[in-house]
Amino acid sequence: MKTKFPSLTLTGTARCLAASALAFFITHSAQAANDFWIAVPGVSADTNWSDSGNWSSPNGGTSTSYNQVEFLGTGASANNNFAVNNVADQVSGYLILPIWELDYVPTNGNYTTLINPGIALELGAGQGHLMVGADINTPGSPATAGAVETIKITGPGASLEVGGSLNVGQGSPTDADGHNVTLDLSGLDNYAQNSSAFGGNPNANWLYVAGSNTVYSGTGPIRSNGTLDLAKTNAITLNQILRFATRLTAIRCPARFIWGRSIPFR
Repeated sequence: MKTKFPSLTLTGTARCLAASALAFFITHSAQAANDFWIAVPGVSADTNWSDSGNWSSPNGGTSTSYNQVEFLGTGASANNNFAVNNVADQVSGYLILPIWELDYVPTNGNYTTLINPGIALELGAGQGHLMVGADINTPGSPATAGAVETIKITGPGASLEVGGSLNVGQGSPTDADGHNVTLDLSGLDNYAQNSSAFGGNPNANWLYVAGSNTVYSGTGPIRSNGTLDLAKTNAITLNQILRFATRLTAIRCPARFIWGRSIPFR
C-alpha cells in the first residue's frame, strides 16, 4: 500500500497581482564564463556533468565553478519523454561548485537531471539563480506558440541549494495555446533557497512562477505560464517576494504552485 502525502495546489485569480507592481533593477555580479551542455544520450560516451567532453565553453571555462551553466536544447528529450538525460554525478572534474547561474531554456524538449546521492548542487557565487523557461532570459521575445517543456531535477539523498532567485515561466506570441514550462522537483529529497547560506545575491532573492518580472527586465515572458512542483523537503528563506501567476493571461491565471511534504517557509 502506497503512503499518500498531503499536497496543496494554489490556483485562481485571487492571488494574481498586478504586473505594474513589479520592477526590480539590480546589479549582477559577473560570472567567469558560460558553459553550454552538449552531451546527447546514446551518442556521447556518457551524460555526466563531471566529464569535460560534455561541455562547450567559448569563454575558456575549465569547470562549472562561478560560471553560467546553460541547457539550451542540445541533448534534450522529446516533451513526452521524462527519462534521465544528464547526471550531476560527482563534484570533481568539470563539475565544481558553486555555480553562478543554472539555466534550463529548451524549446519543446525536456531535461531530466539526476543529482547523485550525497551531492548538494549549490548555486551561489554572488548570484545563484535558477532560470527555467524557453524565453525566461529573453522576456521581450516569446517562445514558439504552444511550446511545452518539463524540467525535472531529481535525486534521492540529494539536494539543490539556490542562493539567488528561482524563476519559472514561459511566454508565447498567442493566448490560450497550451504553452507551459514545468519545473518538477518532486523526485528530489531536499530543496533550499537562502542567499546568505549559499553565497547568492541578497538583492535578487525571490521566487516567481509565471511572474511578470525576471532578473533581466522589468517585464517578464509575454503571456507567461509556469508550474512548480517542489521537493519532498523544502526550506525557503526569501529576502524579496514570492509571486506566482502575476500575469493574468486571457481569463485565467495559469500558474500552479504545488507544495510537497514539508515546507518550513520563512
